[in-house]
This record gives sequence, structure tokens and C-alpha cells, in this order.
Amino acid sequence: MTARYQIHHTSTYRYDQPVTASFNEARLTPRATPWQNPLESLLRVDGASWQHRYVDYWGTQVRVFEADRPHRELVVQASSLVEVDPTRRPQPHRSLSWQELASPEVIESMGEFLVQLPTTAPPAELAALAESLAAEQAPADTTQAISTAVHDAMTYLPGSTGVQTVAAEAWSARSGVCQDYAHLVVGALRHVGVPARYVSGYIHPKKNPALGEPAVGE
Repeated sequence: MTARYQIHHTSTYRYDQPVTASFNEARLTPRATPWQNPLESLLRVDGASWQHRYVDYWGTQVRVFEADRPHRELVVQASSLVEVDPTRRPQPHRSLSWQELASPEVIESMGEFLVQLPTTAPPAELAALAESLAAEQAPADTTQAISTAVHDAMTYLPGSTGVQTVAAEAWSARSGVCQDYAHLVVGALRHVGVPARYVSGYIHPKKNPALGEPAVGE
């Protein structure tokens, strides 16, 4: 069943003192896929002197803008109308074995999703936990188990971390936001040889929302 979603996103930045110039990149436009069709997309930035648009390496539409007048607040508003047809989503591939995941073909094709970065590198405790889970079950079940373990160990606490916080710091504090959860899970999966990457998007809290029913999040 095809559905249409109206998405309104607002990001507000406030500064302690006037900022003379602000240069930004915003990735707030839903990507076009065989099952997802962005019908409308609008980005409004109060005070922006110019905007530029390009598509990045991952196929994401990026809006570049600059606010070059002194300001103490910057408001970025994005609105999109998206048509989604879940019947056209690709079906999950069959589950691979650990031996298949370690094959040269998989490592070559998924190499970018296996490289450990400072932001995702799991602390020793989480790495050991991921190893123990991987030793007991297949990759698909291990993926779910690691995700559940991170969710159960962490507390969602807005403001407890920042954009520069790495996975190890969030794990030590046992708190963070969606970015930190993603970094921890991605890092733990890569540690045991499961390709994983960070993806941003929107998920409606209800599987079958009523027509016109709004969902508000922060």
C-alpha cells in the first residue's frame, strides 16, 4: 500500500555571542529509491546569504549554505513530501555464515563497511561482549543480539553527548543519543566481521498510522 508522509524538520542553533559567519552542510532531503519518491523538498534558512546543492558519495542530496551576517540564532527548516511503497523494497538477502562473511569477495565489496574508525571503535568491554555473542550464534542472530545488548546497557539521555563524542566515551558513561547508539552497534558489528554503516532517517512510531495523524519527535 502506497503512503505519503509530510516531514517537517527544524534545527535551531543558539550562540552565547554574535557569530559573524556560519558555513553549513545539511542532509535533510529524503533520498530517491525504487520504493521512496520525494515529491517535494524545501529548505529554508533564516539569514542565509546563499545556497548550493550537490549529491555526495553515498547518493545523499546535500544543501550547502552560509549565513554571513552577525547572528545569535540560526534556524534551519526542512519540509518534504515523500511517497513510500513498501512492496517495492528489496527483499532481505539470505543469511550468510561466518565463513562466507570472511570470504575475499565480501571483504572486497563491503570493505568500507568493515573499516574501524575512531568514532566507532568499541571499548574492550563491548568488543569482548560482541565476540562472545558471535561465538554462540550465526551472523544474523549476532547482529540482533548486539543491537539488543547496546540498547539494554545504555540510557537515552539528550544533551549527555555531543557531535564529537566517540563510541568508547558514550559506552563509559552508559548514556547518549541515537548517534551514540549507532556508533556502538556499528563498531561492535565491524569488530566481529559484520559489515555495518551509519544511516540517518525518519521512522514513524506507528506501523499503520491513521490518515493525517501527526507524530512529533525531538
